[in-house]
Amino acid sequence: MQIDHQCRGEFVITSVQGELDTPDAPEAWTELIEVLDFSPKGVVLDLGGCTYIASAGISLIVRLVQQLRPLHASLRIANVSPRLKMVLDTVNLPSLVPVDATIDDALVKLARVAAHVPAA
Repeated sequence: MQIDHQCRGEFVITSVQGELDTPDAPEAWTELIEVLDFSPKGVVLDLGGCTYIASAGISLIVRLVQQLRPLHASLRIANVSPRLKMVLDTVNLPSLVPVDATIDDALVKLARVAAHVPAA
């Protein structure tokens, strides 16, 4: 499992490679939470390289949403394989974190939301 952050303007693209499951959860959280260091207006979680997600991975995504709230930053998920999309849909995660087809789609939607949120 590898997690990388890339800034694109006031947004961060966080890419996950490999599996997000229980054995990797503590290390994954340490790497995911680094996104806060950028003080982003929004984050795109790119799951294009994620091959498997367990309940521990879902929990990490929910925790990340909670950590972004005080920054008034939104989280969106992009590049989800049909297999992972089925898992996300099964746990109803898209009701909390919207899922977009591409990173660019997610960035456009984050920009719209950020334009309507007053500065903190």
